[in-house]
Amino acid sequence: MQKTRASEEQGMNILRKVDRDQVVHVSRRHGVSEQTICTWRQRFRGMSDDVKKLRQLEQDKARLRKLLIERDRGFEVMTGFAAKNGSPPSKGRSSRSADCHKAVRVR
Repeated sequence: MQKTRASEEQGMNILRKVDRDQVVHVSRRHGVSEQTICTWRQRFRGMSDDVKKLRQLEQDKARLRKLLIERDRGFEVMTGFAAKNGSPPSKGRSSRSADCHKAVRVR
């Protein structure tokens, strides 16, 4: 029999199914031993809260990234508008924008 490893996410999904059904049935259905499920329970006991927090942080990061992009687009529009009218954009505003881009690292 070939030995395979399940990812943490797969283990969490299997543990959710164990909450609804018996360990014996879930272990047979997914091809893992009952001992493996017990080990996952010990390892991932408090991880469901961490997963929720991580997802919330990822959503907040995406929202903030969108806000930053919208702000930059608005700034580009304003500088373009000022250039069309013949007035140069203020230096203080553009230097602050450059400093802001240095401080924010998007991965």
